[in-house]
Amino acid sequence: CSGTNVASVSCSNGLCNSSCNPGYGNCTQPAYPVADNGCETNTGTNVDNCGQCGRACSLINVATRSCSGGTCNSTCNAGYGNCGQPSAPTADDGCETGTSSNTAHCGGCGRACSGTNVASVSCSNGLCNSSCNPGYGNCTQPAFPTGDDGCEINTNTSTTHCGGCGRPCSSTNVAPLSCSTGTCNSTCSGLYGNCTQPAYPTADNGCETATNTLTNCGGCGVPCSRANATATCATGTCQIASCNGGYYNVDGIDGNGCECQDDGQNTCATAVGLGALLTGQSVLSQVRKVVPNAVEDWYTVTFTPVTPNNGGGAPQIAFVQNDGGEFKFDVFYVCGGGAAGCRIEGGTAVGVTSWYFDENFGTPGYTTRDWSWPTTVYVKVYRPVSGLSCASYQLQAAR
Repeated sequence: CSGTNVASVSCSNGLCNSSCNPGYGNCTQPAYPVADNGCETNTGTNVDNCGQCGRACSLINVATRSCSGGTCNSTCNAGYGNCGQPSAPTADDGCETGTSSNTAHCGGCGRACSGTNVASVSCSNGLCNSSCNPGYGNCTQPAFPTGDDGCEINTNTSTTHCGGCGRPCSSTNVAPLSCSTGTCNSTCSGLYGNCTQPAYPTADNGCETATNTLTNCGGCGVPCSRANATATCATGTCQIASCNGGYYNVDGIDGNGCECQDDGQNTCATAVGLGALLTGQSVLSQVRKVVPNAVEDWYTVTFTPVTPNNGGGAPQIAFVQNDGGEFKFDVFYVCGGGAAGCRIEGGTAVGVTSWYFDENFGTPGYTTRDWSWPTTVYVKVYRPVSGLSCASYQLQAAR
């Protein structure tokens, strides 16, 4: 019996059954007369006798077999791992574990898919793709051998994964970023608003809408318009930019726009004729405004002469409507001439609200005139008060 790698020599039934040194085995028994080869096999490295005689390293899912320290540490095919190491004399099971879908060995031996915030565990292509609890996402995939961290992201509040993995809240016109219940509700900067909320997985567009426009004025979806006016929202507040032609903001209130419409103006040369009056007749003007203050309304009235000269009634003109007492009128005999006389001796019809002319000759205390005076008079209506008003007036001429 050989002494190669032998601790003690023995022969039993014609076979050398020597006690081997550690790491060696008497794995072959040469038949007589071949010389005994002792403990000829290194069981620390031999792939057919790994750990002890007759324990071969398996070829199951193995790319290349190897034995080290009496343990089969073969190189595995892709998607498999040698995750169990049966001890001798149990036969080796090779690369027995599929690491592509095994939740206890996902991507490599010993890498279990975490149960953190997980509804159900799954492994696909070596990655833990577990079904997450509501409001959580498996947004990072730690590389093997790092342990899986489960559904580690709170997608209700994370500004980098808001509403779902990989959906960051945009910083466009935003200060600061925020995510609430999976929606980017960041505080907007300047005159901007977060007027659209793209659904996951569409990327958030931040505070994308200018809020100084006529469709989004001071806020999302807030329109800006003013009655009878051109509006502006340049500062983020809706205001009157200018009144339309013939309209005025006389009350100074922005919200109701340019509420007062001017009804035109004329001159003495284009005065509106109210007609010719005989004794006992009267006529009314239209109800009109005088806006702004510089505007004038002109009228003519003819008091037809009658005989005798001292008969026929006295011409009269007066307001029957004078809102706020804001209106006055002047009376003229000709355009460009001096003002007409009044009932009071020596008076003239300037800045009056009523006018009376007595035709009686020689009556004490009255201005008189024979029928050689022009029978048509010109009336100028105006507003001497300061400021704007949308007040109205109406004249009556009578005889």
